[in-house]
Amino acid sequence: MGFEVLERERYRIKLRVKNYDNTYLRPLYEELLNDEMVEFAKLYIDHPVLSDPILEVRVREGKPQNAIKRAARRLSNVFQKLLNQLETSLS
Repeated sequence: MGFEVLERERYRIKLRVKNYDNTYLRPLYEELLNDEMVEFAKLYIDHPVLSDPILEVRVREGKPQNAIKRAARRLSNVFQKLLNQLETSLS
C-alpha cells in the first residue's frame, strides 16, 4: 500500500491510496476519526476495483500527516497486542 499526495495545505491533506487493502485502510480511517486533533477525515471509494481510494484528513492544529502517523502507530500497537495474545493462547 502506498500514498500519492494529491493536495497539501497547512491543516489538510488529500491522498490517493495505491494498492490498498481494506484490512488496514478501513481501520486506519476509523482510528483517524478517534483522534481528537482530527477535525475531519473522509475515505472516498468510487469503485472498489476500478479506482484507488482517496483519503482526506483535516486537523485542528499540527500537520495532518502526523495525525495519520499517530493513527498508524496506534493500530500497530493493537495488532502487536493481538499477536502476543495469540502466541500466548496457542503455545
